[in-house]
Amino acid sequence: MMKRIAKILLALSMAIVLSLGVTMFSFADGTAGDIDNDGKINSKDSLRLKQYLSGMVEIPDEAKARCDLNGDFIISQVDSDILRAIIAHII
Repeated sequence: MMKRIAKILLALSMAIVLSLGVTMFSFADGTAGDIDNDGKINSKDSLRLKQYLSGMVEIPDEAKARCDLNGDFIISQVDSDILRAIIAHII
């Protein structure tokens, strides 16, 4: 049941993101979504963001702007969902 709810929430968040339109943007210190600033947006970035959201790790302040993919100034599960969609080439 929880997996089904999670899938529904992911689908809804993806629909919202797609309807709003997400554009990739760059900062002086890197590209949005490139959490570890290695020049690539990949599963390592997604894992790091998930760990940050769960409280397992801290992210340096200069990297936090690269985590806010929907531009609402809040790093949340929505940003993680957007990052996963970017990595999967959905967005």
